[in-house]
Amino acid sequence: MALTNREIGNAWISYILGELYDEWPRRRDFDASELATKTGVSPKSDEDDLFDHTVDWLRENGYIRVGSQSAPEGTAFDVGLTDKGYAVLGSSPESLSKPIGIRMKEVAAAGASEGGKAGVAEAVGALVGFAFKAALGS
Repeated sequence: MALTNREIGNAWISYILGELYDEWPRRRDFDASELATKTGVSPKSDEDDLFDHTVDWLRENGYIRVGSQSAPEGTAFDVGLTDKGYAVLGSSPESLSKPIGIRMKEVAAAGASEGGKAGVAEAVGALVGFAFKAALGS
């Protein structure tokens, strides 16, 4: 069964954020082919487009900042965590036994397997849920 764009995006988000958390405070460059190789998942077409939309979502929701907005399609240069991204990734919600950032790094490489999809979905769900609770002040 082919993975959906959401499942691929979740695996790629896990990889990007896991790497940034692990390498913090350093910034990283990413590209679509690296994410496809490292996670073992990619869309059937328009890999660069899905990459760009994934990075845009992370940036627009305040998790990352991208140093070069004029990078070629399918690439992002000088990517770093924002204060919000670092705080959320360093948190340990009750549903996870480790900080979200560590869990994301662990599950990113297993994105294509059934267990990997569940782990990625759990980590991304914890990320979004924790950020939502923080925004509401609860």
